[in-house]
Amino acid sequence: MRKEDLGFVARAPVRHVFTALVRAPRAAVFAAIADPPGWPAWFPGVRSARYASPPPHGVGSIREADVSGTRWVEEMIAWDEGRRWAYTVTEASTPLASAQVEVFEVADAPDETLADGTPATRVTWTLAIEPRLLQKLTGPIAPLVMRRVFERAMTNLEARLRGAAGASRAAAGSGTGAAVGGFDVDRWTTRLNPLVVRLLRSPLHHLIGGGLMLITVTGRRTGRRYTIPVGYQRDGDLLHVLVSKAARKQWWRNFRTPATLEVELRGDTFAARGHVVDPQDERFFAVIEATLRRLPMLARQFGIVWNPRAGLDAEQRAVLSRGVALVEITRAGGGDPRDA
Repeated sequence: MRKEDLGFVARAPVRHVFTALVRAPRAAVFAAIADPPGWPAWFPGVRSARYASPPPHGVGSIREADVSGTRWVEEMIAWDEGRRWAYTVTEASTPLASAQVEVFEVADAPDETLADGTPATRVTWTLAIEPRLLQKLTGPIAPLVMRRVFERAMTNLEARLRGAAGASRAAAGSGTGAAVGGFDVDRWTTRLNPLVVRLLRSPLHHLIGGGLMLITVTGRRTGRRYTIPVGYQRDGDLLHVLVSKAARKQWWRNFRTPATLEVELRGDTFAARGHVVDPQDERFFAVIEATLRRLPMLARQFGIVWNPRAGLDAEQRAVLSRGVALVEITRAGGGDPRDA
């Protein structure tokens, strides 16, 4: 991603500004925002964060973060103690923008002081982006999601700073993918599925179709047909779809016994047959390991910490068996899906 300065906030093609009150002293609020290791305890989706450059930290410092299984690298471009903290994103494992700058500003809110004298701080988050195509297509949905994330983060931060018991907990290492405060990033991203479906069916499908395809499934009980985008991998004449957080998802359950489905891949539509691979089958773990070698960031999405040199140990295999499903798909009548 392209490195930018603070001036980008004024010239960015898209700018979102969100404001919320945190009933805590301004100095404490700023200190929490400027402390990356504390973010998993209050900011939804952040599993880990740290400064990758040595102290003292300020303008020029590098921050690295794992957000819902994606890696972000950011460089600080403003650090006004107790007032403003800002960074430009320089690298993202799944970039949706060509350039991105985020600014957090804190200010006293004396009119909001509580009766017991607790001060209030007004926090403003400005997100300036130059979106890529997929982010443009999210239309009004993305700002709604981001506003909800920000509001939940500020609620969590206030509770944390005021010492509310159990109000916040670290997401790092939990393996659940659920963010603090009841906000679940994985569930919100499913709201973008209709937009992804439209793009994959458009002449522009090649822009994001390298690892995505559409499947149309008929519910075994309801008989209802529905289409969803899924990530896939090829292995000869097979297509493999890994389903993370499988317990909360339904579509794959239709293939516990072999069943038909329709696949849309690279602009071509064909009938196929799918079945769930038994976690006791060694192929189950072979596909997961092959996936992690290509996309190691998915390890946290699967609920494990993966060492490529050591491979999967018994405990990790048990976690994967419980939380991940593997659906194997073959083209009806044979033939290699790679020819689609």
